[in-house]
Amino acid sequence: MVKALSFNMTEAEIIIQKYPVVLFDDTCLLCSRAVQFILKNEKGVPFYFVPLQSPALKNLPGLNGLSE
Repeated sequence: MVKALSFNMTEAEIIIQKYPVVLFDDTCLLCSRAVQFILKNEKGVPFYFVPLQSPALKNLPGLNGLSE
């Protein structure tokens, strides 16, 4: 199961500790279409997509070295 994330910080911290998280560029049409395709077709292990433009990324543990 694949999910796109829209979350508060508590949920985000729980999710990032338990599941694989894929960061993607939400302004890139190819990236966004690929995410939509995967969301529609993937049936395996759960993982989550988070847009690089998400303000929640600034406070997620382990991502403090992420450059803009």
